[in-house]
Amino acid sequence: MSAQTGGMGDIYDPKFVKGVFDRCSDRYIAFSLICSLGFTERWRRQCVAAMPAPPTSGAHGYDLMAGTGEVWPHLLKRFDDIGSITAVDISSGMHRRALERLHAHSSHRIEVHRG
Repeated sequence: MSAQTGGMGDIYDPKFVKGVFDRCSDRYIAFSLICSLGFTERWRRQCVAAMPAPPTSGAHGYDLMAGTGEVWPHLLKRFDDIGSITAVDISSGMHRRALERLHAHSSHRIEVHRG
């Protein structure tokens, strides 16, 4: 069964999904903040605060579906001795935006994978 709607294409096709997020990457943060009434930032802080501390310093973290990397500052602040974060996302546009906007100062601790 195809998930085509209104000529948009197959919404489950990775190329389609990548295209959607690449196109919206420059506006994604503002859109997310507005649509969640500001709760996304609060949810990120709460999620990171609830995480257990790594058993050793220099541990490696993973951010799957990393998007614009909005959780990275929270992770780096809470776990200041984290060795690195491996960020995985289908959208190169979202990663580009993350590295440009937020993380140039800590990009040496963030390894980006697109897939």
